[in-house]
Amino acid sequence: MAKQKPLYDIRELAAKWKDGTITPEEKTYYENWYKQFNDEVTELNDDQFSSSEELEQHLYRSIAHRLNIGKAAQTRRLWPRIAAAASILIAISVGSYFLLHHKQPVQQVAQNQTHDVAPGRNQATLTLANGQKIVISPKLNGQLATQGSTAIQANSGAIRYVAGVGGAEAVQYNTVTTARGEQLSQPLMLADGTRVWLDAASSITYPTAFNGSDREVTITGEVYFEAAHNAAKPFRVHAGGQTIEVLGTHFDVNSYADEPTLKTTLLEGRVKVTAANNQTAILLPGEQSIIGRQSIKIFKADIDITMAWKDGMFRFDGTPLSDIMNQVARWYNVDIIYQDEALKNVTFFAMSTRFANASQLLHNLEQTHEVKFKINGKQITVMNPN
Repeated sequence: MAKQKPLYDIRELAAKWKDGTITPEEKTYYENWYKQFNDEVTELNDDQFSSSEELEQHLYRSIAHRLNIGKAAQTRRLWPRIAAAASILIAISVGSYFLLHHKQPVQQVAQNQTHDVAPGRNQATLTLANGQKIVISPKLNGQLATQGSTAIQANSGAIRYVAGVGGAEAVQYNTVTTARGEQLSQPLMLADGTRVWLDAASSITYPTAFNGSDREVTITGEVYFEAAHNAAKPFRVHAGGQTIEVLGTHFDVNSYADEPTLKTTLLEGRVKVTAANNQTAILLPGEQSIIGRQSIKIFKADIDITMAWKDGMFRFDGTPLSDIMNQVARWYNVDIIYQDEALKNVTFFAMSTRFANASQLLHNLEQTHEVKFKINGKQITVMNPN
């Protein structure tokens, strides 16, 4: 039986290549992937580009030409394949070109970086039943506290509740919260074994032990669950007026107060969604429920789009600019100002890492010539391009 070829994350390989930790096998994989798009870059002269912006513009046009998109690449609707190539490949190529040629961007680029915003970080706050707060970071280790008969442990920032043998003790509740500019990338493991991840500006409140006949938690913002199976104890999530009931499954709930709808996306298993007006719907894997003002609607879900935040990415597929900038505001902890309200309805296809400065994503969007951005401290102004 032939040996299966390993699959690699190109972003991870690019980072390893830059810091010198890439293995020979990984390097071969990365170079083969890189060359299939970017053989033109290897032929560039040392003095052809004086700044990353010039090189990025060249790469954008080159990729569009290769995919026979032509002028369509500069329309509002960036096709998904050009979006993928232009965001991941360009980011890698620009860095690779200047590293390979030992060139530094011109001083103007360095000056522009002062008008930029760094990405969010992996951090959250755990609030115990007595009000004590513990900052969760990747460096957090050891036993943090006990709540009744339940121990709270940390392993490199991954929080785990270990239920002891409890009696008729009173139920205690804990809350994990992420502020704007934070996310919980390591799993929070509840006492029943359910694992939870939080996006920016989100929270989850839960009992430290599930001693009753069911399991109930309350959330705000966006939270991804891998609920532990227990047929005898349904798992219920309360979020913004809706209730999601499961026995054991993987699902994502988007319940931000500043979004017009509540979204539940099912990856595995089966869930029952109940709206505030008691209307119900059953979701099957790959489906998404959207609760608006009056009804529940079921759609086929785009799992890659839904789970992009957990994968460390921005992914937009015909997404209105208002939705995009809501994500930018939460992740970069900035305020958004629109000079023209009509720009909120312009839709984009794009993809970019969440762990780059805000300017990288905004610059990719500007390539459509449909919008322009200005960064001033913690404020981003959205403008018409002309």
